[in-house]
Amino acid sequence: MTHRRNMKHPCGIAISTTLLVLGGLSQAATAAGVKPRIETLDNGLKLILVERHEQPTVSGCIVYDVGSVNDPAGQSGIAHLFEHMLFKGSRTIGTTNFEAERPIIEKQEALRVRMNAEMDRMRLMKRRGKIADVLDPNEWTPEYAAMKKEFDKLI
Repeated sequence: MTHRRNMKHPCGIAISTTLLVLGGLSQAATAAGVKPRIETLDNGLKLILVERHEQPTVSGCIVYDVGSVNDPAGQSGIAHLFEHMLFKGSRTIGTTNFEAERPIIEKQEALRVRMNAEMDRMRLMKRRGKIADVLDPNEWTPEYAAMKKEFDKLI
């Protein structure tokens, strides 16, 4: 690390520090009257530090400069491909027999689409007061519960 700083006040009062990792947030912080300190680590990672002395807490936020909005012009889909490689593997990474696993992965993907649609329906039910919590298995619709059970068998 390029800079090492003692984050304790000489009197022992913890200094509240917010770590923000995104260039645009530094400009927004400056515009809001906050004076961020920008540190760059040896590996190129930028840290935007904002000391706040109101509370003895530390909070952090990590923002990765990835996603479809960050895809180079004419090369869309890179973030989605990367997500698949991280969590589903490829023909050579994360598998011992891709051809044998392919039908299972395809079933998982098709089932996930149906589960997402049913989750959207349950969110609407929550907004209308018909259920209290879409994440509570006791409140899931029978359709969603059955799909979840089927999905868990595929994993």
